[in-house]
Amino acid sequence: MTVPSWSLPALTGSKFNLANVSHKIDALASGPMSLFDYIGGQFDRSVGWRDVEWLAREWNGPLAIKGVMTPEDARRSIASGASGVIISNHGGRQLDGAPAPIDQIEAVRTIIGDAADVICDGGIRRGSDVVKALAQGATACSIGRPYLYGLAAGGAPGVDRLLTILRAEFERTLRLAGINDIAAISRRHIRNRLSSPIIG
Repeated sequence: MTVPSWSLPALTGSKFNLANVSHKIDALASGPMSLFDYIGGQFDRSVGWRDVEWLAREWNGPLAIKGVMTPEDARRSIASGASGVIISNHGGRQLDGAPAPIDQIEAVRTIIGDAADVICDGGIRRGSDVVKALAQGATACSIGRPYLYGLAAGGAPGVDRLLTILRAEFERTLRLAGINDIAAISRRHIRNRLSSPIIG
């Protein structure tokens, strides 16, 4: 209601366009194609850092760049005006040999410092995964497949149940690790596979 130029056409049934794709030719107009080919055709390889700078100026609000996998890309994202990065390999769909997002958090956090948000996207299946990501420097985590599993299994109540389970696992992990405050989660609460365990 605060933006009449958008809400009035929406209420009167005027055609609704998605500005980021409405200028593109419908890839399916020439006939059927595989989902992989269709998605691949939607990427704009001309987008670069200057576009991020422009978007940051135009938006003038919180802006996170998704798909960052290296410290250098994280640094360039912040230098271009983003307020955070979303470390994501897009579920391993594009490149199955890409590293897991959780393994990139520490290096990204080191290069961009504490001011910017670092969101771990991908591989979060349990509440303990959230604790591990936060311990390495993530600000937050996002999920994809888990909520879809919940949705497929039980609709909206299934998603609610999934979120309830994730929260319970997260809180249980904190208690078992002797952590009384989320802000106290740190690198000392985890270990890599080759080092000795650190307790409490």
